[in-house]
Amino acid sequence: YPALYYGNTPFYGQSPFYHSGASGESAVLDFVLPDAVALSGKVTNQAADPVYNIDVNVEEFDSGEGLVGTRTAPDGSYRLYVMPGLDYRVRVDAWQMPQYLNQYYVQAYTWQEATRIVGVPVPANKQINNIDLVIGGPAYLDGKVTDHNGVGIAGMQVRALDMATYSTPFPGAETDANGNFHLALPPNRQFKV
Repeated sequence: YPALYYGNTPFYGQSPFYHSGASGESAVLDFVLPDAVALSGKVTNQAADPVYNIDVNVEEFDSGEGLVGTRTAPDGSYRLYVMPGLDYRVRVDAWQMPQYLNQYYVQAYTWQEATRIVGVPVPANKQINNIDLVIGGPAYLDGKVTDHNGVGIAGMQVRALDMATYSTPFPGAETDANGNFHLALPPNRQFKV
């Protein structure tokens, strides 16, 4: 079944508020769960090895609202159940694995470049299979921020503006006590820093 908020909606912003009663009072909330669409695939690295225990999340395509997530199995596979009739994008969140970058299906580093997974009409078998992601590692940019006397400045934020999307979708870096920074960026792209 798909994940739903009260009010039978997958969207946080469309869910009505529930106001709890006084101490000791109880209330009833009923949910009617529709049939779900199973969305599945596999996450591998560039050497075709399965990537185990990495986060896979599904967002509604137009709003970007997160709908549901899971982690991959030892063979890199995942299966999520989503609300039928919506369009989706799938994202791998590599926050716990710094050797990889966050990526969208298919081979995209930003949500603007993500491939739309069409959920309308609902497939007859209620399955969308082979949403496979091949994830890779970052390129690195190292540098130093100094004052006019050459003294390193701690605590400065360094960000990279992606020239393909004119956004800063990648984590920035903060300079250390000596003014040094280390940025992990997608390879083979142009940035302004």
